[in-house]
Amino acid sequence: MTNRLDKNKKCHLCGKNDWKKIYQSHPRKNHSAASARHKITIDHYGDFGLILKCRACGLVCRDFQESQQELLSAYADMKDDTYMEEQDCRSINAHLSLRVIKKHKTQGRLLEVGCAVGFFLNAARTHFDVYGVEPSLWAAQFAKEKLKLDVGIGDIQDASFANEFFDVACLVDVIEHLPDPKGAIARIHQFLKPNGLLYLVTPDIRSLAARALGRRWWGLRPAHLYYFSYHTLKKMLEENGFTVVSCSSYGRVFTLGYWLSRIKSYPSLVYQTIRFFIRLLGVQDKVFYLNTRDSIELCAVKGLPDIRLRSENLAAPS
Repeated sequence: MTNRLDKNKKCHLCGKNDWKKIYQSHPRKNHSAASARHKITIDHYGDFGLILKCRACGLVCRDFQESQQELLSAYADMKDDTYMEEQDCRSINAHLSLRVIKKHKTQGRLLEVGCAVGFFLNAARTHFDVYGVEPSLWAAQFAKEKLKLDVGIGDIQDASFANEFFDVACLVDVIEHLPDPKGAIARIHQFLKPNGLLYLVTPDIRSLAARALGRRWWGLRPAHLYYFSYHTLKKMLEENGFTVVSCSSYGRVFTLGYWLSRIKSYPSLVYQTIRFFIRLLGVQDKVFYLNTRDSIELCAVKGLPDIRLRSENLAAPS
């Protein structure tokens, strides 16, 4: 990663070149391999490079210099055994997402972009005909061989589905990793049927938690290239032919032991105090739902919304 601003860098959303630096971290001396920095469960916070905000439209991004091929190669080599330790909870989270999706679509073909090892698709297959795209060879192999899912290896730009093939497309904690999120949304628009549903989850850079924690916010991590607010995400979707029909904050279920592991890089007093009480009570394996209200959960439809679709909670998540 670099900490030098590319003076010719244009905003991915509005095309302007008017940047404000909001955060900057200094590179650590002993960088891990690129693939390790792209692990799904990375808790390697505080090494996020140069973070910029477009003064014209508000889009926030890292001043990344990696090419799309370099990023794809890093993800192709990525393995994450820690991700597998919370399989049951990840399946529960998948069903929580499906509950939202089924308010709008209850059957048809569903595509997940960046499907990891396939826990979401495995849950969704009871309602939909499911397909996935995943760049990690390790993750795609697990999805294909262990869960018998139809998963292609690569990124969405290389996918060769027919136009208007899918009823639903999902991007769960993925769009912030993409070097060309606008291009990915356009590609998904191409693959969706008219009134097809896009379900999307991403960290919210304008949330109260993100603003309060500043450079210590969990969302600032090496693999994240773009940081969206409700307004910048809505603008990008609308410019690519989508209409937002619902938006809220997104919570997750994990064991208390896993939640504890996520704050190891926070101030020692905070981490050690929480760790002491969790161990004292012996509740490391207890499942706990937590919504810190700093992730966006959004549904949008291709074109103008069908009158049968529910349109609710369109206010930005707080």
